[in-house]
Amino acid sequence: MSEVIAVMRENSQVYIETHQLDSPDCMEILCEEVGADRLVFGSNSPLTYFLSPYLTLKNSDIPESDKALILGENIERLLGGKLK
Repeated sequence: MSEVIAVMRENSQVYIETHQLDSPDCMEILCEEVGADRLVFGSNSPLTYFLSPYLTLKNSDIPESDKALILGENIERLLGGKLK
């Protein structure tokens, strides 16, 4: 994860997708180091179970507003509008 943080600090256009972040403290560290606005939720579904990455995010000790960014607001912003 240290390499990811280093690259993200050097390049503001780099985002990380979350499906391989397997512990709640990963979310906390990344939010603190690079900001929740640089994380995009990913589950790798249907190749893997959806619930594991989702619960990792939901159980992390970050504000609900950061969770909302990661779960959908960031990707909507990146794609230029609402996805509904």
